[in-house]
Amino acid sequence: MRKAVLKAFKKQIEKMINIQVNNLSLIKDALTHKSERQEQLEFIGDAVLGLVISKMLCQTHPEFGEGNLTIARSNLVNKKYLCNKFREIGLNKFLDLQTGVEETERIMGDAFEALIGAIFIDKGFEVISDLINKWFKLDIIDASILLERDYKTELQEYLQKKGLSLPQYISIEKEKLFHTSIFINNKMISTGKGLTKKAAEQEAASQALYIIKETTY
Repeated sequence: MRKAVLKAFKKQIEKMINIQVNNLSLIKDALTHKSERQEQLEFIGDAVLGLVISKMLCQTHPEFGEGNLTIARSNLVNKKYLCNKFREIGLNKFLDLQTGVEETERIMGDAFEALIGAIFIDKGFEVISDLINKWFKLDIIDASILLERDYKTELQEYLQKKGLSLPQYISIEKEKLFHTSIFINNKMISTGKGLTKKAAEQEAASQALYIIKETTY
């Protein structure tokens, strides 16, 4: 980058994250998809984020046991949630992608973790901890949202891990209720119902997870 462009980038990113950057190349590496350096920063950022979020959860929800803490942390640091947070802050406009590569949840989630790692190296734990507190403070307050499990995502990830086909969801609305059936390899595995299509899908996915894990399917 030319000096003028770098200067403008530095000014914009500092305004966005509200800190002064010492090592701009670290920030650029974090937002450039995809390199070995970005992967290293992502690895560091993942650890830092998990630690800070864990501390925030324990402080905000002393009533949570280990199980609820694990669920809440998982819901806050998954790629989908981090992608939404990345966009919410406005950082996606700084993402440097190769020609032909489109923004995805994973790419933006990875970049967010890499940026956290870069700021940690550049400014230290206290600074990045303050930023994470600022970014996630409101998200951590609502216990009901924190503990809402995404069974559809869990089912998909479990099936992928086992090398099985992805599920197909078929939903119909009947008598003001949605009824959802899940099929895997054209075989119906489970059903669910709810006042919304999303609720019916989640119930069906929850049942499918239980059935698959408890059988030799």
